[in-house]
Amino acid sequence: MNDLAGIFEEFYNSNRKDLYSFLLRSLRDEHMALDLTQDAFLNFFQMFQKKTMPDSIQSRMYLFKIARNLMINLSKKSYVRKVDLLPVYGGEEHSITQPRKKSVEDQVLDRMENEADAEILNKILDRMDEEHRTALVLRYQQSLRLEDIARIMDISVSTASRLVKKSVQMLILAGKGSGLGER
Repeated sequence: MNDLAGIFEEFYNSNRKDLYSFLLRSLRDEHMALDLTQDAFLNFFQMFQKKTMPDSIQSRMYLFKIARNLMINLSKKSYVRKVDLLPVYGGEEHSITQPRKKSVEDQVLDRMENEADAEILNKILDRMDEEHRTALVLRYQQSLRLEDIARIMDISVSTASRLVKKSVQMLILAGKGSGLGER
């Protein structure tokens, strides 16, 4: 039993940050994201307490699928979710394309532009249905492969590919009319 507890603890430690990040960006509520993170791990551990735990990639897919199902159940209770695809760390945008030395004024202007873009992006994502939003988050925020997205969303790989492409097209079309990226 001690060996199983160690395996679960290692699995928890290696996946909790990613799962919490996924849930936080989807729900935009820290308390709810923490609750669902714990619920997802509890459900996972209960599922594999008496069964053999699959390899780490397969286990991760089960975990994210459980979390997605918990979010769906939550949405049925009429909770509102919002997704932020732009990574914000400590309140500042990080970009590998920015030159190293910028004046303070340029940094402030860049931050204002990024915040405006993030606000527009969030409005666009709010209008998208949960399936398209989830596909975008899993593909571009969590950097998952199409095979992994298909397993999590319980769809075929070709359907996952079409869903991601359609979601990106929807995002581009909505972004053109909103002024996103037109600087």
